[in-house]
Amino acid sequence: MGDVLSRVVLFTFLPVLTAAMYVRVDRRPETQHLRSEVLMVQLLAFTGGSGISGFFAHTFFADSTAETIGWPEGNPFQHEVAFANLALGVLGLVAVHRDDGFRDATVVAVTVFALGATLTHVVDIIENVNFAPGNTIQNIANLVRPTLLVLTLRATRRVDARAAASAWHSTVGKAALWAMATAATGFGLGYSIGAAPLGAAIGAICALMIIRQVALAASARA
Repeated sequence: MGDVLSRVVLFTFLPVLTAAMYVRVDRRPETQHLRSEVLMVQLLAFTGGSGISGFFAHTFFADSTAETIGWPEGNPFQHEVAFANLALGVLGLVAVHRDDGFRDATVVAVTVFALGATLTHVVDIIENVNFAPGNTIQNIANLVRPTLLVLTLRATRRVDARAAASAWHSTVGKAALWAMATAATGFGLGYSIGAAPLGAAIGAICALMIIRQVALAASARA
């Protein structure tokens, strides 16, 4: 349960904290719309990280991942799910530095996949009484992340295009990617030694520190 819960917290709720940290330290995003842009970038970066993490889990830790979901091991469909996760991960990472229709397509893809996965898990719970952590707790992320993405995407519609294309926006994007990579690395290393919650906690702390330092530097240059 700890592994699944750590992953949910890391890739779904941590980007909200990193966005809040950035806005608190670098006060240049003065309007609600620009603050929404900061959150959007963080959500996209961590969505990318979640997809790539899912790819590695279903590819290199296929049996243990199947066990956390309560499904049979050795099913070749896991490899298809792995590449579906990879596709969403790549979309999320590319969308960080895009402010056009690419974002819309990314959010649609993530939402459809997440809702479809949730429906599959719910049916399995009802029909097979499968309450494995990967079949239940994971649904929190599958519902919360798309909701945050859709709501934040709507809020960023009014962001000034010049601001979105500025050096400030580039800094926010790079900070989000570094924070996500650091958090994901911590989780991955922890998972590999059977201490995913500890690795996730260390990764999250380091990610917040990175965001704070980048925001401080950006604010000082302004």
